[in-house]
Amino acid sequence: MIRVAAGEKLPIQQQEVKRDGWALECRVYAEDAKRDFLPSIGSLVRYQEPTGLSQDKENGIIRVDSGINEGSEISIHYDPLISKLVTYGKDREVAINTMKRALDGYVIRGVTSNADFLRSICDNQRFMDGRLTTNFIPEELPDGFSGHILTDSQQNQLIAISAALQVQRDQQAVSRQLCGWANTF
Repeated sequence: MIRVAAGEKLPIQQQEVKRDGWALECRVYAEDAKRDFLPSIGSLVRYQEPTGLSQDKENGIIRVDSGINEGSEISIHYDPLISKLVTYGKDREVAINTMKRALDGYVIRGVTSNADFLRSICDNQRFMDGRLTTNFIPEELPDGFSGHILTDSQQNQLIAISAALQVQRDQQAVSRQLCGWANTF
């Protein structure tokens, strides 16, 4: 780039540049998107980066750049950046879907992060369509971010899962009570 700035010519012409896939970057910060992105300070009690994702262009590739680990302190005196998450895929859709899975794969406890905000942006239809401007966030979230809003289907799934877990818990409690009984005959 310095040579180009000095007036030297590039070794290839613009029309020779070929697009090969799509990449996205999300900056995961220790900040509270629901409180106007105030920094969240404290210790990372639990920190796990996304794992178990595919690493090929067809299904998506992830890269996590981070200088922290579990137990690290997030201080008010420094930038609260937790990590830079980059996804790459054969097209925009694959890159976005890979980003969604990667954001869902984070475990961050001890501080509040903006991962839920970033995940919500990835679900936004205008974002998915690539219709972006520098006013995207104020236009899409004029009252600020208040968290992910579940669809009716997601609400029903959550209710069904909660009910199944409660039934399982109740059955385990009854089983523990029955184990204490003895046959005296």
